[in-house]
Amino acid sequence: IVNTVREPILILDEFFSVHSVNSPFLDMFSVSREETVGKPVFMLGNGQWDIPDLRKILRDILHDHQELHEFMVDHEFPKVGRKVVSLNAKQLLIPNSSQKLILLAMKDVTELVIENMSHKANLGRIQKELHQSQGDVQNLRLEKVLQEKFVST
Repeated sequence: IVNTVREPILILDEFFSVHSVNSPFLDMFSVSREETVGKPVFMLGNGQWDIPDLRKILRDILHDHQELHEFMVDHEFPKVGRKVVSLNAKQLLIPNSSQKLILLAMKDVTELVIENMSHKANLGRIQKELHQSQGDVQNLRLEKVLQEKFVST
């Protein structure tokens, strides 16, 4: 089932080690199955997943059956560079089993974040130009009033 999903997915065991991984995850981070499966998620790559808030949330998922929605990870990953990844996670309940697993799904939102930053920068530039233009208009009005006042006297 994991390999049929297009989004990068990790299945973690109760010790937060990678139980299984799909090809989109391997492709997204340019890693092999051997580098990933059986390793604690917090030790993958150069430790980029070792985030205190993520650790706490994953523990809460196992113990309190909470869910994770759109947890953002912004990191410079080995081999692939900067990625901004949105994480979602939920405990998998397996009938007739005491095994505790977590489904950790992710979406690469790097382009959206960069585009949003670009829009914000453009908006800031436009607002600055508008403010300057408003100042220019006020100066022209003042100049006109002064000309009218001194020309008419």
